[in-house]
Amino acid sequence: MNARFFSGLVLGAACLALIPRADAKLVFANTTIIVPAQWSDTEAVAVYKFQNTGPETVKITEVQPGCGCTTPSLSKDVFAPGESGEVSLQFAFGGRSGPAREEATVMTDLPSQPTIELMLQTTIPRVLDVTPLVLYWKQGEALAPKTAEIDLAPDLPFQKLEVGDAGPSFQVALKEVQHAAHYELVVTPVLGGNVTTPSTVADPHQNQTEYRDAAGNVKYFEGVGPSARAQIRALGGTLIPPAPDTAGPVTREQITLTLHLDGDKTRTSNIFAFIFSSLPAPVKAN
Repeated sequence: MNARFFSGLVLGAACLALIPRADAKLVFANTTIIVPAQWSDTEAVAVYKFQNTGPETVKITEVQPGCGCTTPSLSKDVFAPGESGEVSLQFAFGGRSGPAREEATVMTDLPSQPTIELMLQTTIPRVLDVTPLVLYWKQGEALAPKTAEIDLAPDLPFQKLEVGDAGPSFQVALKEVQHAAHYELVVTPVLGGNVTTPSTVADPHQNQTEYRDAAGNVKYFEGVGPSARAQIRALGGTLIPPAPDTAGPVTREQITLTLHLDGDKTRTSNIFAFIFSSLPAPVKAN
């Protein structure tokens, strides 16, 4: 064989090996799926069907969820030309409510299609509505009781509503205003009476802004003030009702409400209570 001709064959084969498999592709019927949710649901499941429309075998190397609340699963990972498959996303609601968007990234061995983004959208029924979600006592404010209003969605198979431990700094009392419909949670600092200075701890998030992302998860944005709040809104986040701007130590507790429904189903919501330091005026003992 002519040496020049042989060299040309080798060079041509090498060039062909470097050409991306432009025709190889996973085609999804839908990359965004909206899943309806009922109050009794604890999760949403979306199934994304696809087909390998190219001339070569394709391997899915990984499906990476956007958060720990979403679990992906694959029917298999290697797909021959013309073969179909599906990716499933299982989104656990936890204590979330309202609109939610969960994403996952499908990774392949295709240079021309290394990733495919999938999205699951749903609206989780709000069965337990608490207003406000944050109770706080400003510097110098009397440590008197404050109340959060609790409304339940109608026609729930209600069993009971419970309030968890409020920690050493607060006492809580749950009052039934209308059975299975409306309640009041009264939160009282136990730093009043004969106590004139609160027991405080340094706030680990004093230079951050607390908010909820689109999935309802509590997050902390690095920074405080109007600029930080504007950036959180631009990211689609919802500000947790802000405590007053203040420096210094703070006493902070999380109070959990648990709604028990038929079939051993539960829903939860958290209330945050803050006492900002200084010398708050003590509550007079009755």
